[in-house]
Amino acid sequence: MGLYGTEGLYYPDDKGGIEEKFANGDISQDLLYEQEEDTALMRRALGKCNLTDRERYVLERLHGFGGHDKCRQLDIAAEINVSESRVSQLHRRALGKLQKYIKEHDMSCV
Repeated sequence: MGLYGTEGLYYPDDKGGIEEKFANGDISQDLLYEQEEDTALMRRALGKCNLTDRERYVLERLHGFGGHDKCRQLDIAAEINVSESRVSQLHRRALGKLQKYIKEHDMSCV
């Protein structure tokens, strides 16, 4: 999904784990290193980009951060008692804040 997305990034709490993916030959050592750098970058940015509790929750649930399983916007909407379109708005706003923070602090994914 690119610089500000999360698809393709392996997080330590992913099912199977990054070490297992490496051991199975699913990812190369170079890609493993890049993924670890990207993960660290995303964690730092998420911790500092001034997200509201709802924005953070939506990002965590949609992308599987923080030990959460990935889920659909519809599921999140039911969990926090808002419409699916509101979840989409929160997601877009959270990604915008994350993108802005990364640009302002000259951070970049490899």
